[in-house]
Formats: sequence, structure tokens, C-alpha cells
Amino acid sequence: MSKYIKISDWQPIDVDDLEPNAFKVVKSNKNQYVIAGPGAGKTELLAQRACFLLQTGMCPSPKKILAISFKKDSAKNLKNRVAERCKNEDAVRFDSLTFDAFSKSLLDRFLSALPEHWRPSNDYQLLFPTHRTFDNFIEQLARSQTDMQLQQEIDRDSGY
Repeated sequence: MSKYIKISDWQPIDVDDLEPNAFKVVKSNKNQYVIAGPGAGKTELLAQRACFLLQTGMCPSPKKILAISFKKDSAKNLKNRVAERCKNEDAVRFDSLTFDAFSKSLLDRFLSALPEHWRPSNDYQLLFPTHRTFDNFIEQLARSQTDMQLQQEIDRDSGY
């Protein structure tokens, strides 16, 4: 007996019903593009899609699903919804991260593969610069460029 649900037998979990187009997206075997406003049910659609893929074997073990969000609360909300709707053995194969967390995990995982001169120290910290940070950087860059040109002129005039 297969541990997977037949695709034709799979039904949405913990919702009365999905809108027909949403149901098509959830059960599709192709990439889909979903555009909808706030509160339209995009997170629920993604949770149902993940459950469908995990429970029907379209994403067979040990393969995993990665969902990437912009905001922490969105990533957490999606992860929680999948965990509520799937068995634990399926839910653990679903990762929901922010872009920042995913990027940091890649850096941490492959840190030793970076050339040593690019590699951050083991106690590196992430910074979240503001527009002012960038403005200051550009100003310092412009000053250092002017300073270099001035130094070259001084060196040239003094015969160095």
C-alpha cells in the first residue's frame, strides 16, 4: 500500500472548498503565476499546493520544498499552515524562509568554499544598511578618489 494519496482522490485540507481556479493551480503539474490582492488567499493556496505535492508523491521523499518570502511573518505563517495540514513526516520536508535567512544559510553552508580573501570571519554579522549608509559610502568614495588624485598631483609635482 502506497503512503501517498492518489492525485484524483486528493482534497483540500481544513478548508471547505477552493475556488475552481485556485484548485486548478494547486493540482497543476506546471509552474503557475498567481496575482491577487491582500487577503485573497494566496498563503492558503500555497499551503494547499505544498500539501498536495507532499501528500500525492509529486514531491517524493527525500525531496523537499523551499518557499521564500520577503517577510518573517509570511514565512512563519506559511510554515505553520503546512504543518497544521500535513503529517509531520511530510511537513518536515517543507522549508519556509525569508530571502535573508536563505541567503545566510547558503553563506554559512558554503563558507569554506569561498576564496579566503572573500571569506568573512566566523563571527560575521549581517548589516541592514539604510539609504543614509549608502549616501555616506558614496561620499567617502568620492572623497577618497579626490584624495588619490590630489596625492598623485603632489607626487607628480614633487618628482616622485
